[in-house]
Amino acid sequence: MMSTGTGGLFANQSVANTDEVRRIAKLPRRPVWSDEDAKRLALSMTKELKKPGGTMTLLPVQAIALYEMIECGGLFGSIFVGHGKTLLTLCAPLVLESQHCVLLIPAALMKKTVDDRRELSEHWHLPTNLQYMSYESLSLVQNVKKLDH
Repeated sequence: MMSTGTGGLFANQSVANTDEVRRIAKLPRRPVWSDEDAKRLALSMTKELKKPGGTMTLLPVQAIALYEMIECGGLFGSIFVGHGKTLLTLCAPLVLESQHCVLLIPAALMKKTVDDRRELSEHWHLPTNLQYMSYESLSLVQNVKKLDH
């Protein structure tokens, strides 16, 4: 058994040392970014993505996420509230050069997302081929083929 090494509440829990656990443990890890490197990357990527006259700057976490997205062909990003996921999500199809883009969001966030996009488009180059779809609309019969491409 492998200890989780977290202490506290999980101190007595462990994970079986299986072939799958060993395979996962051997997967390459993404680099750890220094604060200075992250700031430089944010400035560099801001220059690439910002419209002339745009006044916003990417946060380091946004720049790293976009960079890693490009490097890995996608991203699973566990990013805190308020750290720029909306802009990151809107820029994703652009940096990945996606042809068919659908943003799946809760119906309750549809208006907010569309409004945020309108405001962000004053500062950033954003894709024009991004479609918005709520999770709830996927359950409707008429939308069953919406994701077929």
